[in-house]
Amino acid sequence: MKKTITYALLSTALQLIILLAFYNLNEEFNKAPHSVHTWRQCDGASFGLHYYTYGNSLFYPQFYNIEFSNGEAVSEFPIIYWLAAKLSGTSHFQAEWIRYLSFLFVAIYLLIANAAIFDIIKSYALSFYTAFLPFLSVVFCFYSNNFLPDVPATCAILTALSMYYFYVKNSNGLWLMLSLFFFTLAGLLKITVLVPYFILLLAAFIELFLGKKIFHSALIKSYKHAVMLLLPLLLAAAWIVFLKTYNTHYGSHYFLTKTFPYWELDDYHKSEFWEAFTVRWSDDYFSRVTGKIALIVIVFSMVIAFVKKRIVGWLLLVFLLLQITITTLFAGQYYIHDYYAIALVSLPIIAYITLFYFLSRKLIWRILLPLIFIPYLISDIFYTKEKLQLRFETKWEDEWSEKLAKCTPELEKIGLLKNDKILVLGDPSSCISLYTLQRKGWTQMNFYFFKGIDDIDFMKRHGLAWVVFFPDTRNKFPVWDNMKFKKTILINGFEFAQL
Repeated sequence: MKKTITYALLSTALQLIILLAFYNLNEEFNKAPHSVHTWRQCDGASFGLHYYTYGNSLFYPQFYNIEFSNGEAVSEFPIIYWLAAKLSGTSHFQAEWIRYLSFLFVAIYLLIANAAIFDIIKSYALSFYTAFLPFLSVVFCFYSNNFLPDVPATCAILTALSMYYFYVKNSNGLWLMLSLFFFTLAGLLKITVLVPYFILLLAAFIELFLGKKIFHSALIKSYKHAVMLLLPLLLAAAWIVFLKTYNTHYGSHYFLTKTFPYWELDDYHKSEFWEAFTVRWSDDYFSRVTGKIALIVIVFSMVIAFVKKRIVGWLLLVFLLLQITITTLFAGQYYIHDYYAIALVSLPIIAYITLFYFLSRKLIWRILLPLIFIPYLISDIFYTKEKLQLRFETKWEDEWSEKLAKCTPELEKIGLLKNDKILVLGDPSSCISLYTLQRKGWTQMNFYFFKGIDDIDFMKRHGLAWVVFFPDTRNKFPVWDNMKFKKTILINGFEFAQL
């Protein structure tokens, strides 16, 4: 065990150094939401800002887009945003805490997974490659210190599996408790990452009730532990009931909390779905070679598992089919949002562990496999660094959001107070401008749902005090031509008009 601990500490330290190099030596940790999916990043960050500004309880989440209520909306369990608010200083909300907490999940995953994988494979090189595989994905790396919960959830499920391995091996109840905590956290953060947990449940109950031993040690040590293993599932289900009840009660329709299956897409969007996957899997998720190798490894791991241990082969096949099923059920989200597929990374990791475990028993493979994969590892580290830098430099919404950020310190001076509600015209997103200006209200996205002056009155009744016009957008909204404003002020090209 001492050898395993030493390896885990050293390999984790090296991997974290590589990741810091990916993040431009900590530069990315201190940046506001930017680059790809700034829209969705600001949704998440605004939850944290709201917790900080208004002191909400954990189970009363709100974000800065009021919609038709007062911003009450929720999807993923908002613990990261709530903790970030609690950890921020007294002077202002420190959004970087969201990045730090997300990266903490990464560090814990690397430490525990390095130990577990090395204990299984008994190979320094192959263990290092397998544990670090997710970070050879540009998409995974980009969101690993970001404002979305997808990578923390995926790291949590992989951490839980690694801890459960040590429970099975050592029959230590502490490892079981820790694994249950991370299984629960994973399910609360992102229910779609729980596929490996469902496979574990299936395997454990096959052993318990059918008497078929799958591995050398029993997966469940007692009926009491079997009942405890159901807790993450029950808590995840309870959270789904809560969020649906919460959103329904407050009339929020912002977050999609239902399936959007492939068969409901029209022909155009079906082609978009396939194009998104083929392009991303050969570019952003992994390099072209690494992506193809991962697919081959998934197939070969199942084949060799069927040959060596048939029940393991069946479990891997069910694992694959479940991943395909979830992707099909949420196809409408997968082709639009690149971060949805992050949950799929657990499958190639399990496949690599399975393949390396069976093959590395023979000396020839213990020599050949590192010679094959280490060059790819080194090559992919440079590939990922280069592609990640290009993604960091993407300026989809950054050019105007950075200009808008310079207006924020001036708002109090012109009389736009912290609790004043605003309507931002020119921002098609839900929260970018609202989060940037640190004021609750509506954006152009909401305005398109309104039909005339009566609905402007609706916003006024809900506290609308200012209208913010992006440069060159005033003439696009003639409904405001006859509106009398108390004053209009131009800041950095943006027009702030007080009602």
